[in-house]
Amino acid sequence: MSDTKSVQAEFARRAVALRKSDPAFFYTYGKKDPKPDLTADGYARIAHDYIESITFETIFYGILGNTIAAAVKCTIVLNVNGRRIVSEDVGEASTAETRVLDRNAPIRFAATRARKRALVHAMGLDQSVIVEIVNGRSVVYGEDYDVPIDDGPDVLEGVYRFSPRIEKPPEAARPVSQTPRHSGDGSKLPELNW
Repeated sequence: MSDTKSVQAEFARRAVALRKSDPAFFYTYGKKDPKPDLTADGYARIAHDYIESITFETIFYGILGNTIAAAVKCTIVLNVNGRRIVSEDVGEASTAETRVLDRNAPIRFAATRARKRALVHAMGLDQSVIVEIVNGRSVVYGEDYDVPIDDGPDVLEGVYRFSPRIEKPPEAARPVSQTPRHSGDGSKLPELNW
């Protein structure tokens, strides 16, 4: 990572470099108000050097109405100079919108959407940053805003307060079976022979 102050600034710098080296990863969508964005592979290219793991989980796959639909959760872990960034997001798709009759198409489309959304969130590069980059404006960050940095240990101190250790009670003087049985009035109860 270069001498930037924030993780977001590093990823924005990499997006600017990608715009210069391979502009095919950028596209414009929307008919009324077209907006530029990066493809899912573009976001993956920017984060590639920092990806620790990417996992997918199928949340739903089945028939909704007369279409096959899928929902997939993607969890991404980035490691940027020892700082872990963990992000999860969900993608959804159906054969009605994919216009592909392959029955696995909704899962592939949903997984791609989930991966893109999780990467966007992990890197802190929202659409406004991409618009600035496409328009040729400078994008500089001072602090990481809305980046899910996971710097703490697995068990956060102060969240789980451990009570002091309780000493084990002393051993009984005699076994329980030899303990005399008394009723509430002090008289001895008869022994029970089972």
